[in-house]
Amino acid sequence: MTPPAATAIAPDGRWLRVVMLVAPVVAVGVGVAGIALSLVSNPAELLTAFVVPLAIIGALALGDRPAPRLAAALALDVEALLTGVVSPAGMAFTLVLPLIAVGLVQPLIRGRALLVVFGLSAITAVLGVAEAVTIGPARGVMPPGSAFLTVVSFAAVTAFALALNWRATRHLSATLAAAEYEICERATAERRLRETSEILSAILTSSPVATQAFDRNRRVIVWNPASERTFGWSADEVIGRALPEEMVPIDDRESSRERIIRTLAGSTTNGDRVRRLTKDGDERWVDIYAAPLLDRDGEAIGIAGQLIDVTDRVRIEAQLTQAQKMGAVGLLASGIAHDFNNTLTAAGGYAELIQSSSDGLVREDATALIEVVDRGRQLTRQLLDFARRGDGAAALVDLRDVVVGVEPLIRRLIGGTIAVELSVAGEPLRASVQVGQLEQSLINLAINARDAMPNGGVLRIAVDTARTHDEDTEPLGGNTVARGRPGGADCRTIAAVGSIRPDSTNDIEISVADTGIGIPAPVLASVFEPFFTTKPVGVGTGLGLAMVRGFVEAAGGALIVTSEVGVGTSFTIRLPSAA
Repeated sequence: MTPPAATAIAPDGRWLRVVMLVAPVVAVGVGVAGIALSLVSNPAELLTAFVVPLAIIGALALGDRPAPRLAAALALDVEALLTGVVSPAGMAFTLVLPLIAVGLVQPLIRGRALLVVFGLSAITAVLGVAEAVTIGPARGVMPPGSAFLTVVSFAAVTAFALALNWRATRHLSATLAAAEYEICERATAERRLRETSEILSAILTSSPVATQAFDRNRRVIVWNPASERTFGWSADEVIGRALPEEMVPIDDRESSRERIIRTLAGSTTNGDRVRRLTKDGDERWVDIYAAPLLDRDGEAIGIAGQLIDVTDRVRIEAQLTQAQKMGAVGLLASGIAHDFNNTLTAAGGYAELIQSSSDGLVREDATALIEVVDRGRQLTRQLLDFARRGDGAAALVDLRDVVVGVEPLIRRLIGGTIAVELSVAGEPLRASVQVGQLEQSLINLAINARDAMPNGGVLRIAVDTARTHDEDTEPLGGNTVARGRPGGADCRTIAAVGSIRPDSTNDIEISVADTGIGIPAPVLASVFEPFFTTKPVGVGTGLGLAMVRGFVEAAGGALIVTSEVGVGTSFTIRLPSAA
């Protein structure tokens, strides 16, 4: 494994650099002085005193790289051999200089290359001693037998010294190799950890799912961009701080706290569907998937989780449930209406016979009975209309004509204490609708408005091209959200039908608005339910607004209601134009 750059040999200290520079310079200086004083006479002495030390200085000046150090070591071995021949003190130099040569290369090379340097130094030391006692200045100092013993003893000492040095070097090399391997492994692990961290960061950043993590104290440590988009708080606002308390609805906080305790205890959360609030107070439905964050000892140090925004899915499911319920109610209403209509037909027939064949009080009772039967038939007709919904042929008509045509009947139905204001567009507004159901829908809305104004008021009916949807409109299948409006902070708007209908400038809009008591927020989301009514028993059937909703759905339009308690209510029917 290639050692990393971090294992490079540390640079020499200042004093060591001074010694390594000054010593060869002094040697060269001595050689120059010897030449100047005519103490150096033959070429061997000149080479020993001047040339070789100068070469060593040059090699060392090239830096702490293996090649220059090897060249300097080789020059030292050559200097040892030459010194043993020409100098009386050459025997000492033949031992010291090879050791210096080993020291020069020892920190930089290992293995076989270092073993070769040790071998050359040992051979150089032995040859240098042999030269000194045989052909050098020391040859006359000792007899031949003593010279042989001197060479052998010096060789043994040199071998022993180099062996000790080699053993120390081998242990040092093994230690350095282990350290280098550990450092290399650590660098590799750090690199892999950094790559993994970058991958996870990229996943978190690009994930469309809100991903969050916090410690045991609920301080946020992860808050990805999807969390910012879903909940409105930026990462800078929450990371390092406690999880926003207002994110959890008040009535859900206890269950949220219990879920956190369970997760820290080791359990996981798999798809719990809960409500959460955005920074602006909007409600979101999310599925929570969470697990504890564990340290090396397996202790929980926090929680990581993903919150999948399923608000649209919840709305669609609610709308589907509503549609299924309405279908079931429609089938039930149809069956009841048919059976009830048969009974009423028989009762009405007998009442008419009694009326035609009697007089006085009996005739009056029969007349009252016929009126009750007629009201029952009207209820039956409403049930059948509600059950049929989209059945029947649609006709292309000018909606202005329909509204103007039904307006006199509406005036008679609501009484004289309520003023009717009619606003009709100047240009034709053609749409394909079932005229009878549209007329009945307008009548039902007018009757509801009448009942909401027991002390009189104003009923405004308008037909014109559509305006843009209010951005605060909420679908009935979702959650009605309170919004501050010019009319007051308690004003609510919901879309009973067509919450996702695109704003189209050529749609036609029919509005029926009153100045009555308004509809409370808890009631507003239920007013289109079949048989739902706030009127006293026997006064309302609870089918009027359900019929309106069924008509609008069949026509492919939108139905929006806005109400404020004490101010009034406005129903808006939006229909696709056939122009």
